[in-house]
Amino acid sequence: MPETTPLSPNRLVQADLFTASYRISGRVPVTITGLTSMLNNPNTSLLSVEDVYLSRIHQAGNIAGYHAAAQMVKHTLLAVLLPRRDDLGVRPSVARGGYTQTVPNRVLITCGTLEVHGTLEGTGKPNFAGLMAEGAHGFFPLYNVTLNPVLYPDTQLRGEACLINRAWIDLFTALEEK
Repeated sequence: MPETTPLSPNRLVQADLFTASYRISGRVPVTITGLTSMLNNPNTSLLSVEDVYLSRIHQAGNIAGYHAAAQMVKHTLLAVLLPRRDDLGVRPSVARGGYTQTVPNRVLITCGTLEVHGTLEGTGKPNFAGLMAEGAHGFFPLYNVTLNPVLYPDTQLRGEACLINRAWIDLFTALEEK
């Protein structure tokens, strides 16, 4: 039996990965630290995906092709939609002194060809400058997400969690409570 280390992939996470032109649905092999850590790992720019179903962004429900495996360049990803919050992996803690309560804030983020509505968790009101400068990580999580291609607003995809690539953000706004 091969030896596994904490950095060896030990499970598969179902994910929808979005580039500017494609929706890639498949299973991503992740380590014990989860998908968030793998996407934010500065030591590799590639991501492996298994059981890949390829769809064009404007026809997200129509399968254009199937491949047993594929490699992706992480910086080309706009967003990664996940069916379960637990698939993110180890949840980053908020580094503050004393007791801090997490506050959910509904936000709208546009990135490339996508609109993403979701909940951003933080210690107060959403702070775009802080979000963009916080740490060296490229991807950050949103929860209870609805994602749709800008040119096809009737196409809505939902997930419990989504990782957004900071480098692709065009617009960020807090949504008013109704």
